[in-house]
Amino acid sequence: MDEQKKNLMAIVLRTIKEVYQKTVQLEEVLNSGSVQILSRSYDPLNEMLKAVEYPEEKTDVVYELIQLYLEDQMTLEEVVIGIDNGWKEAKGEQAVAR
Repeated sequence: MDEQKKNLMAIVLRTIKEVYQKTVQLEEVLNSGSVQILSRSYDPLNEMLKAVEYPEEKTDVVYELIQLYLEDQMTLEEVVIGIDNGWKEAKGEQAVAR
């Protein structure tokens, strides 16, 4: 993945984390488990994956990495590297399959 796509990904991932943290805070303050900051029909993660043409067969790994990021078990940089590695692996598999 080129640097521009990695930068785009980092921006979106950071935004996702900010929205997640604000949502959790609002749920606690409002004593509710169903606070929605973004529209239910809008999924910035899937939009980002489409924009960078991320291979569908590797999206499960992306979700696992993001969960670790949201739980502060991985840094943003580590997640971007992991997502990039998954992309490279999928692209390498596609090249071999041809």
